[in-house]
Amino acid sequence: GLCIEGNHALVQMLTRRRKCTVVEAIVTDSERSVDFSITRDSTVAQLTSTDCSSAGCRRTTTLAALLELHQAPPTIDYLSLDAEGQEANIMLGFPFERWMFLTLTAERPSPALRAVLLRQGYTYAFNHGWFGDELWLHASFPGGVERGIAVAKRENEQWKRAMRSPRDGLCIVEDPCT
Repeated sequence: GLCIEGNHALVQMLTRRRKCTVVEAIVTDSERSVDFSITRDSTVAQLTSTDCSSAGCRRTTTLAALLELHQAPPTIDYLSLDAEGQEANIMLGFPFERWMFLTLTAERPSPALRAVLLRQGYTYAFNHGWFGDELWLHASFPGGVERGIAVAKRENEQWKRAMRSPRDGLCIVEDPCT
């Protein structure tokens, strides 16, 4: 797989912990120079067009350019789209005729992104996370979309129960462990 991250510190951590190819890149709708600054909690980045005179000056790229560079196959099993508000910008001009994702999650997709996904043959399954992560399945999902949604819902409920369990001190959901 391919893991794309713009935060250098997180790239270092991901490189140590993941077996996939980790790419340090800022993905948006075009290639341009931006001021890339990260908040104190290192979770949200600000992209501001710039003349590249600031210390945080970085070049952006597109998802299509990265998939091309890394020779991604035309059918990709899964895309997790969490780009701190850039999700719609990344996907609105994406060449879906070139690459198709069987399954994707998008964090808080905008109405415009939802409309694009529907036009491209994706079906909304459900919100599966605590941050507005929506699960979408493509019409060509193996075994059918309805079956895929049923399996995903069952697995998601099992995962939520495990996260609520005080076993091993793991409790990371809103409701407190008892």
